[in-house]
Amino acid sequence: MGGRDMYLLAVLWIGSGLLGVLLFAAKVPESPSRTCAESLLLIPFAVVFGPLILLQAIAATPKQKCPHCRAMIPADATVCARCTREISMQNWDG
Repeated sequence: MGGRDMYLLAVLWIGSGLLGVLLFAAKVPESPSRTCAESLLLIPFAVVFGPLILLQAIAATPKQKCPHCRAMIPADATVCARCTREISMQNWDG
């Protein structure tokens, strides 16, 4: 493997990790307890684990907050597992 091949491999590795972090951010809304600094800590983790982060992000289920108790639930849930109240589309914050 030449220097150019190693460079390309490193770019793909780091790029896939960063893409995984972006996918997680899109699928799971930020919690009020997560600060900007905590979110930035994901970047070195993504660089180290690269493609594994991307695969996990692809497999992750999109989440939303329950409009009643604010628990994180799957986006397609009809009943909240925590408060057991029914979820309808007009209850969502947007």
